[in-house]
Formats: sequence, structure tokens, C-alpha cells
Amino acid sequence: MIKTVKGRRYRYKQRTWREGNRVRTESVYLGALDGSTLRPRKQKVPNLLRKVADFIKANRTPPGTHIIDEEKMLKDYNARIAQEQQARQALLGELHDRYGLRVADTPRPIVETPEIPVATAAPAAPDAKESPSCSPEK
Repeated sequence: MIKTVKGRRYRYKQRTWREGNRVRTESVYLGALDGSTLRPRKQKVPNLLRKVADFIKANRTPPGTHIIDEEKMLKDYNARIAQEQQARQALLGELHDRYGLRVADTPRPIVETPEIPVATAAPAAPDAKESPSCSPEK
């Protein structure tokens, strides 16, 4: 008897008999049939070159249909970044106005502080003697 498993053919010796109402079968494996198969085996390593070519073909666009305008992209990016920075500065300014909160990268508002006169100490007299309260008693 010849069995086919996953496209490969194998030879078996089969014996069949009846036991009461049942039919029993015993199979003995004899070996593969000349290594022949009903279908070609799949390659273990995929054909990388074919896959790359298919990828390029699938992603190729006809010339002139999709041109990337890098200058426009850069201009749009810079405009978006400037808008985000302005919005952030406005929110940080609002936080400062409401709560006096400053974030490290925000400039501090200029607040005029009145000058406090510095008191100068009177010069000590050159002929001054120690006061009696500071001298040790004998």
C-alpha cells in the first residue's frame, strides 16, 4: 500500500482481519518511495531577490505623479513649530499672570524694585578707649 503524507509518498505493508463485528488493520512502514513527491517541495530559504523585486514593483509610482516638495514641507514644518511655540508661550504667560508661576525656559518679567538705601556704619574714633562694660573686672 502507498500512503501520501504532505505530498510525499511512503510504502506500507498492510494486513487486515475481522474480529467479531470489527475490521482490524495493521500497517508496517517499509520506506519512502524513491524520494519522489506529488508536489514540489517548498524552498526553505525564500527567494529574497524575488521578494525585493515584488516590493519595489508594488511601491513604484509612475514618473511625475508623486513629487515631494521638500521646501514646502520644511516651510509647513517651521510654521507649525512657530505656532506651537507661540501657543506655549501664551499659556505660560497666562500661568504667570494668574499664579506668578514661572517655568525655567520662560523669561522673567522685568519688575522694577525700589532701591533700598544701604546704611553705612559710623567710623570708629581713633582715640576711643574700651568701654568699661567690656573690660574684665579684677
